[in-house]
Amino acid sequence: MDRTALTRPVVAKGASFLGWDTACVLEPTSQRGIHVRMPSSEVVPLGAMVFGVNRWCRFLTLRYGNHVLRIPEHLLGLIFASGLDGVVIAPQDFRLPYDGRAKLFWDALKAAREPAGPLDWFTPAAPLTVAAAPDRSIELVPAVAGYRRLSFEINVGYPELGEMTLRGIVGEEQDLERLSSARAYWRTKTHRALALVARRLGWPQGDIGVWPASAAPAEKARVLEELCWHRLLDMLGMFAALMPAGGRIAGAVVTRRVGHEADIALMQRIRQQRLVPV
Repeated sequence: MDRTALTRPVVAKGASFLGWDTACVLEPTSQRGIHVRMPSSEVVPLGAMVFGVNRWCRFLTLRYGNHVLRIPEHLLGLIFASGLDGVVIAPQDFRLPYDGRAKLFWDALKAAREPAGPLDWFTPAAPLTVAAAPDRSIELVPAVAGYRRLSFEINVGYPELGEMTLRGIVGEEQDLERLSSARAYWRTKTHRALALVARRLGWPQGDIGVWPASAAPAEKARVLEELCWHRLLDMLGMFAALMPAGGRIAGAVVTRRVGHEADIALMQRIRQQRLVPV
């Protein structure tokens, strides 16, 4: 993965999480790193904002003062994976377009990227592990000297669908379309009911993948693979908030049947330990 930059501002439009029409402008800037424009027009670095988890709907939030930006992980994960640097995120009314994926943003920016030289790479000084249960964990393994990439192993499993493990290298150009298109899937009865109401109201949650109650093996495999890619997208959104300006994390990440809460716990562990250049 190399550094990329925007040649011009781009706009992604759509409905917000609560169904209001909104837009998000991605603006190039000469300053390295990822920045966010507040409703007051103040531009702050992403690292100055506080990540949290909405526990009922299970999405991430970004807070700065009294301002809350909901579900930023899809855009941030795409920015991380595409090597994009020197960018200001400017959401209209401080709401992001949302359809459960990063495709709205990828379609807006993919034709406006250009190579911008190498990225800076950092890695934790020692291995880090967050265990949610004996078979549920996330682990970050430091890179050896000179290894400037992030490999991943994503494991998901559900009694109704089976199990799948996806492996690869973050930022491969041929994977960006698949990464940006991967959706979340409503699983619980409560979330399915919410999706039904959302569809009737025209809210974007109604377009999130519908959990297959019974499906052929090929369909189950397709859904499992999409869940793996979406899990990677969410996790990369967390990593984006940790990086020094113009940087990416190097090493290997292994995640097994965990979600946002484990990501936030790993973020806290990384912040307690210094990152070192590779």
